[in-house]
Amino acid sequence: MTRSATGDAHIIIFGGATPERFSFSALGHAGGEAHGQLELFSEQAGGVRRHGSITCITVVGDTARLGGVIDQSTDPRWLNRGALWTVVDRGEGANGAPDLTSDLLLTTPAQVAFHCASGFRMKLLPVEHGNIQVR
Repeated sequence: MTRSATGDAHIIIFGGATPERFSFSALGHAGGEAHGQLELFSEQAGGVRRHGSITCITVVGDTARLGGVIDQSTDPRWLNRGALWTVVDRGEGANGAPDLTSDLLLTTPAQVAFHCASGFRMKLLPVEHGNIQVR
């Protein structure tokens, strides 16, 4: 069965002090193969841009655990680092609850694989603008 998660999320990180926005599109197939892309822009440290390729996705109900590898960054220290995050699709409509997302965590490829397989408990933030869809 093919599973997917897509979205555009504007969140506020660091206790409401720093705007961050990212978009992603991830498609997972039976057998664990996944592909897609992520793009992140953050106001932290004077402005950061990161782009990556999706390497894994696990969908459970309305929640997706995602992982990838950073292949472009305005800060070269993050190149080839693993990235993971979790999103929750809380439905559609103006009167619905906002979707949720964690911040993107930069880490090792081994932790990315663990996150997709078993999941880390991550702080989820409300999406200020944007929409997340998990299927």
